[in-house]
Amino acid sequence: MRFIFLICCACLVFANEILLLSKFDKQDFNSKDFNAYLMSEKLDGVRGIWDGKYLKTRQNYQIKTPDFFTKNFPPFAIDGELWIARNKFDEISALIRSGDSNLTLWKEVTYNIFDVPNACEEFQISTCTLKNRLAVLEEYLQKYPSAYIKIIPQIPVENQNNLNQFYKSIIKNQGEGIVIRKNLSPYEKGRSKNAMKLKPYDDAECELVGFRKG
Repeated sequence: MRFIFLICCACLVFANEILLLSKFDKQDFNSKDFNAYLMSEKLDGVRGIWDGKYLKTRQNYQIKTPDFFTKNFPPFAIDGELWIARNKFDEISALIRSGDSNLTLWKEVTYNIFDVPNACEEFQISTCTLKNRLAVLEEYLQKYPSAYIKIIPQIPVENQNNLNQFYKSIIKNQGEGIVIRKNLSPYEKGRSKNAMKLKPYDDAECELVGFRKG
């Protein structure tokens, strides 16, 4: 059992080094300043962190990918979701767990980016907004296009009705939910009240990575 405990501890340490979403809480959401927030669809895929050289899971395990998939990936870190389509979580999860980089299913996968963690420091961005961080990746992709990197659209929240309608449209079309983030917030490590998820139900953020008797 010690082996399992050590694995879990290691996963928790790495998880605290990346952005984690909080559950939507009206008390943490400043409804007096809707324009401070951006909303986007929450994709039901597998978290992937590209460190500039390798693609890893949120538990810090390297994801084996075919060379064509990561061709033209940037030399800087990006954070996002490996995704196939709505209601295809089982397929993408099985693909990642298989460790088989030769499967043709990889051609259906896209890497959907929601942040560029170190952009403000690496590119000396004076106003460290989410929009400005994503603009770094947009500029890079103009020079080095990738068929597999997609930037998740970040839509300004106009008012409560606008937010509600967006949420309802995503759920109606069998989406998982939405993400609401403060544009002015930097990339925060660990659980952030400036990045919230709104879903019809919530799930546990844990993953069984393996065990050994002892």
